[in-house]
Amino acid sequence: MIELTFTHDEDEYVDAVRWFYARVYHTRFLMLFSAGVMLLGVVFALLGFEFVFSGVAAILGLLLFLRNAYPYFVMPKQQFRRYTRFQDEYTLQFMEEGLRFQTKSTDSKLAWSFYSSVLEAPKYYLLRYEKDLFTLIPKRAFVDKQQEAAFRDLLNRKLGANLDSQNFGYGSNGSSSYTFRSPQGPPDWR
Repeated sequence: MIELTFTHDEDEYVDAVRWFYARVYHTRFLMLFSAGVMLLGVVFALLGFEFVFSGVAAILGLLLFLRNAYPYFVMPKQQFRRYTRFQDEYTLQFMEEGLRFQTKSTDSKLAWSFYSSVLEAPKYYLLRYEKDLFTLIPKRAFVDKQQEAAFRDLLNRKLGANLDSQNFGYGSNGSSSYTFRSPQGPPDWR
């Protein structure tokens, strides 16, 4: 059994959510794209193109930018402050049969099948469930490298993660981002 006890701080939670959105939804690219569409509309207006065309492009770009910027910049802080459960002390016990998830208001046992994939960042693991929900596990919660290696081995066996237990957080090319899909369900082709 691997037991971790930790409390999230706001910066850590916000960083994890932004990292997740950037990797999963390509939020930064979408913000740049929408800013480009908005700029294109303004340039077309300055060049004397028809107002309807340039106005629609500028407004569409602005709306797309706001739609992507809000969940990236504003929502993570709001969520952390609004939902006190993010500020509770977490105790997680990882076992062969599943995991036990404890806070002051929750005591749950979850099967490994609850999670669909694992994402690894330099400072934390994200165990994904549903479309855009995850359990955030900071790497600072591990007491030593042996405990983290045992955790990675358990993820490999239970979620098909293929995490290298000797190369913590960094791929052969120096990248720090891993996405591993569990083979338990069909692929999401959306």
